Amino acid sequence: MGKHRISLPPAEWPVEIRDRFEAHADRLSIHQNRRLSRCLGRWLKAARDEGVPPDNVTVDLWHARTSGLSKDARNSVRQAVVLVYPEARAILFARKAPKVRSKREKLTSLIDRNLARWPEDWRKAAEPLLHIDPDELNDGILIQVWSHKTIKGRLEYLSTHFAFCRDNGLSPDVTPRTVRANLQHRQLRCASGELRIGGTHVYLCQLSGMASAIRPNRNWEWLRKTRDRMKKIAKHHPSRNDGRVIEITELRNAALKELAAASKQQTQAINHRQRVAAHTQARTALAMFLLSEAPVRIESAAGIATDRHLSEDGRTVTLQAHETKERAMDTRQLSDEAVAAIKHFVTLHRAVVAPRDETRLFLADDGAPLSAAHLSRTIGDLCQTMLGKRTTAHVIRNSVASFILSEAPEEVGLASVILHHSDPETTDAYNGTADQVIAGNKLRETRSASAKSAGVTKKIQRKTHSGRKTRSLRAELAQRRSRSGRHSSV
Repeated sequence: MGKHRISLPPAEWPVEIRDRFEAHADRLSIHQNRRLSRCLGRWLKAARDEGVPPDNVTVDLWHARTSGLSKDARNSVRQAVVLVYPEARAILFARKAPKVRSKREKLTSLIDRNLARWPEDWRKAAEPLLHIDPDELNDGILIQVWSHKTIKGRLEYLSTHFAFCRDNGLSPDVTPRTVRANLQHRQLRCASGELRIGGTHVYLCQLSGMASAIRPNRNWEWLRKTRDRMKKIAKHHPSRNDGRVIEITELRNAALKELAAASKQQTQAINHRQRVAAHTQARTALAMFLLSEAPVRIESAAGIATDRHLSEDGRTVTLQAHETKERAMDTRQLSDEAVAAIKHFVTLHRAVVAPRDETRLFLADDGAPLSAAHLSRTIGDLCQTMLGKRTTAHVIRNSVASFILSEAPEEVGLASVILHHSDPETTDAYNGTADQVIAGNKLRETRSASAKSAGVTKKIQRKTHSGRKTRSLRAELAQRRSRSGRHSSV
């Protein structure tokens, strides 16, 4: 009696399918080739038994033919089918719209998590003020008057202060003694370079705002005076962002280079995980490039939708008044390079993770809406890797202002309009970093002139190891097994 087979061997495959699979052999390790070959044979045998053409690929068929298999095996079958039928990738990897929590649900979870860390007397005083009514009819007063961002910051800073008190044997409360101890601890961290003076000022602002709102019967004059004195001290110290400002031209070139690298990675990807990684890389680079042209706030940039904010020709981004911090409509013009980059990203990269009917430009790896904080963090990570500076989304706005003031110092009003600053004095604060940009340009020009006069025309090229073949642990183990098998047979 013949052995029951669940997979067709390659010898019984249609010639066209076998040729398609073997075309990818040089990109697969020995283990991957064996695994995907077995999975593709399973798909072909099921198609032959059912009398269905093998190129008839649907999600229902994939579910039916892989039911009972492990998650890894089901994904391997999907990967094998997409390898020979690349047009089926959009079908088998189509994502359902993920369940997204509303802002109020996230805020409720944030409040509950932080209040659990507070002492009982503070928690009882804060609960009615921070109450969130499911029907939105009886919210606490602080929920009504403060923005979600303000609540989040003040909650977390006060929770951190209480945690400091417990860790240092102090009673968890906001008193001159506990605040003085915290300031002394922060002073040591500032001296070591771990913190900036401006961060301590923010700490006092958040502490003062939350404490005075929750316990209004107390006298908080001492805390307000401490906050105001720290503001004067912080004003004469450089901001951490000043050292992160980068030239816009350098930022744009880095973003375009990263977009090109992500596109190459996308075309060479052999599985869904690699395609998602390429999408993440391209998403970050595109955000960098767009912010260099349209320096909107990161909260607005993260919410850009292709149908609501981009014009039909893709040359204009329009944010409505309720979508901006200044509560004013904001319209930005995009260059030809930006339009081409967006179209390329939407077609090649975004389609990998976008659920059906989703219109947001920037999405998380699972197809959910992307948070502004996460997008800014990935921008900072990429800039740190490529440029040696952690240039986050807010620092890009600083860089744009510094670029304008360095090129045309008399156009302070133009910079205020571009950055949507309601107070021109806010833009004036960038004069210092603009001077840094000017000095950097002059230093570069001086170095270039000195190199030419010395007859140096080429840059020193570092030796790279791009030609070195990447090691594959699976392939090496397979080779060792084959060698041991040959020795044992001898």
